[in-house]
Amino acid sequence: MQEYSQRIGLPVMWPPEEEMESFFRQVAFHEGERCRICYQMRLGRTAETARAQRYEAFSTTLLISPYQRHDLLREVGFEVAEETGVLFYYKDLRPGWKWSRQHARQLGLYRQTYCGCLYSQKERQLEKMRGEV
Repeated sequence: MQEYSQRIGLPVMWPPEEEMESFFRQVAFHEGERCRICYQMRLGRTAETARAQRYEAFSTTLLISPYQRHDLLREVGFEVAEETGVLFYYKDLRPGWKWSRQHARQLGLYRQTYCGCLYSQKERQLEKMRGEV
């Protein structure tokens, strides 16, 4: 993403530090709620940044993924919006997922097969081992 954004002149705000440790501390013994916790962390940080930069709204690229829990993303997004006073822009972008994958491939961009957390990566590996993917 960093290389691509520089190539096309797209300004990107990167988080100041990795939040993996915080994620694991919050998820420990609450693994069944890991997606909600992750969404709250991601969208909360995004909304706070949007508020600090005086943006009208915030959103997430997770909305294009058919593998994300859209009902939960939407719910958490609106909760965070209420807490921060910044609008959450929700749009179901999944109809564009196939095209986005093809376009990313044409651009030579990395496309991972899991959401990013180690739990999801483990589940994906288990599916591959079982021949489900």
